[in-house]
Amino acid sequence: MRRVLAIGLCAILLAGCVTESNHPKPVTNFKAAARDNVTMGMIYLQRHERTLALHSFGRALKLNPDSVKAHNAMALLDVELGELARARKYYRASLNLRPNDPETLNAYGVLLCRTGQVHRAIHALVKAAKTASYITPEVAYTNAGVCALRLRDQSTAIRYFSRAIALNDNYAPALWQLANLDMRNHAFHRARSLLTRLADLPPKPAASVLWLLIRSEWAVKDSVAAERYGAILLEDYPGSPEALAFLHHHPSP
Repeated sequence: MRRVLAIGLCAILLAGCVTESNHPKPVTNFKAAARDNVTMGMIYLQRHERTLALHSFGRALKLNPDSVKAHNAMALLDVELGELARARKYYRASLNLRPNDPETLNAYGVLLCRTGQVHRAIHALVKAAKTASYITPEVAYTNAGVCALRLRDQSTAIRYFSRAIALNDNYAPALWQLANLDMRNHAFHRARSLLTRLADLPPKPAASVLWLLIRSEWAVKDSVAAERYGAILLEDYPGSPEALAFLHHHPSP
């Protein structure tokens, strides 16, 4: 009888062991949890809930200190908060983890340009643009062109803006920057071509685009086109500074 009880108890214990091994306790995936916290933090940031964003990004870094996205997110938040020195630290930490990450290089380059480190900024931005894995190199080239303008280096800026447009002929920021330089340098026909393309992009063109386009039409002596765009400007943006300038401006660039 005792033997039967002992066998039965052993069977119960073994059954318990088998059941536990078939249903192991869940193991936390720290990298996935960190990604989820970055995603949630970005949602908070878009809502301007910065304290909650900071909490989410900080938790992401605790879960995965090697997360490039978490470091970049913290840097982005610090830029919004005006903590630029701390933002640089996060971007550098990100680049230490992944030196050729184009998104980080572009964001870091923009920050360097903003803080006056123009040559280092352009180097980072061009490196980003030339990285094969970067799906939007026109963004980095345009940022490099804007940064070159801080050095008053128009020829370099024009080269970068032109590269951006060659990669994406509908990239509005590059079209706008290059058209402005062309107007300044009296390259009116090319400016008009760029601005016409820009005005055709959705959504409807901004007042500043229409006004510069009108000036380019005046410059190439096409008063009919200028009046047509002027009518659009007055209809879409009545009372705007550009509309008032059109009403009072003499037809000269």
